[in-house]
Amino acid sequence: MRRMAGLVLLAGCGRLGFEPAIDASPSDGSGLDGARASHDEDGDGVPDATDVCPHLTGSQLDTDGDGVGDDCDWEPTIPRQHFALVATMEPGQPFAVNQGTFTQLADALHFDGVGCGELVHGGVAGDVQIDIGLDITSTVGAGTQHQITLSATGGPAVDFGELNEQLGQMGSFSNAALTRYDGTTFLVKDGRTLPSNIHPGRLTMHLVLVPGGAATFDTGWPGEPYHLEVPATVYTGATEVGIRINNTILDLRYVVVITGG
Repeated sequence: MRRMAGLVLLAGCGRLGFEPAIDASPSDGSGLDGARASHDEDGDGVPDATDVCPHLTGSQLDTDGDGVGDDCDWEPTIPRQHFALVATMEPGQPFAVNQGTFTQLADALHFDGVGCGELVHGGVAGDVQIDIGLDITSTVGAGTQHQITLSATGGPAVDFGELNEQLGQMGSFSNAALTRYDGTTFLVKDGRTLPSNIHPGRLTMHLVLVPGGAATFDTGWPGEPYHLEVPATVYTGATEVGIRINNTILDLRYVVVITGG
């Protein structure tokens, strides 16, 4: 069942004002951050440094020749995209930790699921596509809020993608949503109910924001996809990418940011 637009969401982990990080760890401009040149995130035999879609197994086709492959280029025939960040979350990963306890693993960043966790990275502007890959172990606490949000922020208003649930109480819900924060309140602009709630497994989140255009959010587990879209976004550009987690134990495997313009 589709969740109705306009419902106010509970204020969650790290949301209040989407405050910037003290150190937003801007990209060095190379695009390949926190990754060895020999690393192969998607396991397709092509190293990340030369893979036109380092996080997606598929073809090496790049029709417009902009360095971003057709499989991960939202405009595959217009040569204006480039990788702003390819972070494979190995030691040396480029994110600032605003809050929460994260542990560096050999090829991922682990969040312990205790309360709020927040990661921020700077150096983003204009049209933006953000892709992250997660392995969820479990949610924590009955009756607590479980949440994973993905955003690109630069002003008081923002559209962002999220999985968000509150279970075990009157009016409980569990959904995937494109949500808008207008500087005061949080409103679901497009939502889908999660029949199995936020559950263990390999999760991907894919957010595209275009100033003056649409916002799209694709997320889900293998065989369980969700597509959400808002035709007119309040997004005007961003200065940082944020990942916020609430009461969910997970490993963050990669973050890829593609910009255009």
